[in-house]
Amino acid sequence: MINQLRELREFGGKPRTVGLDDASIERLAADNSMLTQAITEAVARHRELRAEMSDFLKLDEDEQLAQA
Repeated sequence: MINQLRELREFGGKPRTVGLDDASIERLAADNSMLTQAITEAVARHRELRAEMSDFLKLDEDEQLAQA
């Protein structure tokens, strides 16, 4: 699961926020299988979007917001 998140984190440019640390995510996922499912689905959707808008997704998050 953390490797899936790492894939998302490393794909794009500079994020605006850091988000939860890996230990917190693992702890939350241990109590809620829906979190693991949501991460899996988010990675699958992100892979689809890469085919459509890879250049946009590689931008820093501030630049994405400016262009949206």
